[in-house]
Amino acid sequence: MAVMAKYNPFFEKAGMTKITERQPDKEIQKGVKRLDQLGFKQFLLANTQSNLEQLRKLSQEQIEEVKTILVDVGYYKRLRATNKPFIAKREFSDWLIIQDLITVAQVISRLAVLAEIKIYLFWGKKEILM
Repeated sequence: MAVMAKYNPFFEKAGMTKITERQPDKEIQKGVKRLDQLGFKQFLLANTQSNLEQLRKLSQEQIEEVKTILVDVGYYKRLRATNKPFIAKREFSDWLIIQDLITVAQVISRLAVLAEIKIYLFWGKKEILM
């Protein structure tokens, strides 16, 4: 998987073949748009420090809205970055409620990774794929 492949054709020139491109889930896209309305910019979402600075500008009510957005997105296991095999919505919500701003900023950074377009590449001969 190489997200950079969308922006840099170097990989295909080096002999890789693009297999497919996957857009992020619609709920993730909605979550990113809702965060944008609160002042978060998509191109900065992967930066935990930028997220933390933005969170510090928000009121307590807006911070609660950010947490609601993160719960609404789903993908709880990935957003929490845990090895647990499954996390229910309620468990994630209860966990997120008690987290400090640094952890919330990190969760937003993980959302940024989920929001990226994924390009799947194959390193091998083109004849194999045809």
